[in-house]
Amino acid sequence: MTLKTKHFDTLTRKDSDIEENIKNSLAEYLFPDSQFAIGSIHQDITTSEHLDQYQDKTLQFASGERMYFADNQIRELLYPTLYIDSTMYNYC
Repeated sequence: MTLKTKHFDTLTRKDSDIEENIKNSLAEYLFPDSQFAIGSIHQDITTSEHLDQYQDKTLQFASGERMYFADNQIRELLYPTLYIDSTMYNYC
């Protein structure tokens, strides 16, 4: 199996014409019916508004400066202890 993702610019909200195939990932195994897109953080420029919904996808998780958006709500499944009544609490 291969997880096919498209990249987009979080500032302009446009596709970057970069496609990435990710093989042997947990996301591919756990969420085979989800569609993913990857947006990158622009240091000192990207705001929370830039990370709002992209097309039909919302931010689900991050890895470094890569933000993973998906069409299904998988965040609650990945981080169940962070949610109480669908509200995420940040622990500092």
